[in-house]
Amino acid sequence: MPASPRRGRHRRTCSFCSLHPAVVRDLETDLVWCEGCATDLIHAGDPIEDYRELDDDLYAGLLQTHGRGRFTGLRPHPRPPRT
Repeated sequence: MPASPRRGRHRRTCSFCSLHPAVVRDLETDLVWCEGCATDLIHAGDPIEDYRELDDDLYAGLLQTHGRGRFTGLRPHPRPPRT
């Protein structure tokens, strides 16, 4: 992930992993999320609905790219037919 000119040491780190700089704030819980953890939330089918961007429109782009959980691996698989 290329560094944005707005990112710096003064930025808060992710509330979940505590490793990467936050890119989005969940206004419902007041937690901040890095790009990787926010993407994982989308894949899990639990995207952040009420948010404020901290780094341009990065999260809106993630939602557009990943389809708000459309590609989640937690969907039930169809059962094989009974014989």
